[in-house]
Amino acid sequence: MRRGKGTRTRHRRFFRISVSLAVVCACGGTSVFASDESESQATDPVSTSEPPPTRGLLVNVETRNDEGFVFCALWPDAQGYPVQRDRAAHDGASKQLKNQIAQIHFEAVADGEYALACFHDENGNKMLDTNFLGIPSEGTGASNDARSFMGPPSYKAARFVISQGKPDVLAIRIDY
Repeated sequence: MRRGKGTRTRHRRFFRISVSLAVVCACGGTSVFASDESESQATDPVSTSEPPPTRGLLVNVETRNDEGFVFCALWPDAQGYPVQRDRAAHDGASKQLKNQIAQIHFEAVADGEYALACFHDENGNKMLDTNFLGIPSEGTGASNDARSFMGPPSYKAARFVISQGKPDVLAIRIDY
């Protein structure tokens, strides 16, 4: 069966963004990108609306070994998921794995709908390694254990809600 060009392009973009994510995360640990909402509220001194509630989110990622690092990013909508890292609301990297679990903590995550994508950089080279066909040779995962036959899972399959009354802990299983 022959794959369409769109599938192949989307698959390659996913891996490019994973590599970009790995480099950015490894350089600074957990990073938080300012949202447009917080910037507009900071510049408007007479704003009477309150900022949306925020909370921390702990992501526990199950891996097959304790080698390397795990890199993750949160996207607030389908645009760019999981291809364009610049559209991700938050990104982070594990500092070390223990008992085959990586913990990534995202701070100040606003209530809302998100999807998470991550990968296990087993050899510690700060990038997602792929074979000659572009298929990952290191593990990848997504929220809701979303899977796809070819390429990355869809935002719809991976989306989850962060809100008051919902758990602030997310469990991800890396698929190799």
